[in-house]
Amino acid sequence: SDNYIYFYNLKNNKKYKYELVDDEEIISDIPYRNILLVEGKKNIKIVDTKGNVVKIIKNKKILNYYYNDKNGKLIIITGRLDDDIYLKGSYVAE
Repeated sequence: SDNYIYFYNLKNNKKYKYELVDDEEIISDIPYRNILLVEGKKNIKIVDTKGNVVKIIKNKKILNYYYNDKNGKLIIITGRLDDDIYLKGSYVAE
């Protein structure tokens, strides 16, 4: 697959890339601390602007997310179906 996300650093004139796997798509376009949320069939990945995966949240889907301007935190609401029970959780990025 030729699905790449390209990051350009204008300060040092370098280009970085992250390859999206077949089922992955970009979920967020919020430039919170220079990261992107990328979601696949089973996992959520947090990708930095150098194309590195800095966190993998396994077996979850993103239900919602928002950036709190007051305290500078990103809140990610996640969920997964487990034995016909929908479990929800949250992650806070500081």
